[in-house]
Amino acid sequence: MQINEMFVALGVPLGAFSMSVAIVALVGYFKHQARKQRAELIRLALEKGQPLPAELLEAPSPARDGLGVGIRTAFIGLGLGVFLGIFKPDKPFWAIGLMVFIIGLGQLVAHYASARKAPASTTGPTT
Repeated sequence: MQINEMFVALGVPLGAFSMSVAIVALVGYFKHQARKQRAELIRLALEKGQPLPAELLEAPSPARDGLGVGIRTAFIGLGLGVFLGIFKPDKPFWAIGLMVFIIGLGQLVAHYASARKAPASTTGPTT
């Protein structure tokens, strides 16, 4: 029985670490593939003499916007706080959820502060 406990004691942390590395590697691989396809599209358009749209030449914007990230983080913190408060009522572990909730509120404040600083774009037709 001791040999099984040793495998569990070594296998669980090694498995968690290897899964984390695999997830990061997969994200990096798919980002690389997207950049490669974008470069190939630009190359083909230039070879055929087609005009390139301005959106294609701009750097791709991050897919995560501050509003969505802030809302998700705040609700994750709220859920974590409630979960830890229910299952460990004798210990103040609910404060971990409170910290995550406050981080989400900070992201929401940062989103609205940066949106306020951004210049208003004109969407009307130009002549």
